[in-house]
Amino acid sequence: MLIILFILLYPAQIISTRKAQTVVAKKIDPEVLAKYRCKLVFLGRFEENFSDSSLFTTLDSRKIPYEYLGFITNRSELIDLYVRARGVLMTSAEDSAPRVIFEGAFGNTPFLISPQVELSPSLDHLGVRLKSPELDDLNEGIEKLLSTDWGNLPLDFARNHFNDTQAYKPMFDTFDSLFCAKYPHKCSVIS
Repeated sequence: MLIILFILLYPAQIISTRKAQTVVAKKIDPEVLAKYRCKLVFLGRFEENFSDSSLFTTLDSRKIPYEYLGFITNRSELIDLYVRARGVLMTSAEDSAPRVIFEGAFGNTPFLISPQVELSPSLDHLGVRLKSPELDDLNEGIEKLLSTDWGNLPLDFARNHFNDTQAYKPMFDTFDSLFCAKYPHKCSVIS
């Protein structure tokens, strides 16, 4: 029996096309997840009028380990998920405001994004950007994400570059105080 040690976090509204979760379910290699003892963890609300259950049906039929946690409102729980995650997945067919990438950085979590996600190339060193819009390189990207030692790179970068702007200062303060309260041994190392 495989014991899951790590998670790949997929925080996004559960919809069938724009966020591309079903595409991930069809293309991800269960053996890659098993190799790294990972499961997918989906967060978010179902889009209004969304009745397509193909995401979970596909995951079940392909024996891909996953968990659906719904919409998380408790910030401490959310931060704990980001900290425990080995990566934040964002394979949207379109996205011009990838807030979850910044939240992941505050949790010291690297990202894996599709090329359609509008994220500055100056942040590419904090994760993996796929090249194929159809996610044909998804498994290679996951291998790179999970085999790289990211150290404290995402959190250090977030602390040095995201905390001075109006948009991210409140988010940084909340994440940083909750993160340090929950993981003081990590804060003393990276402060």
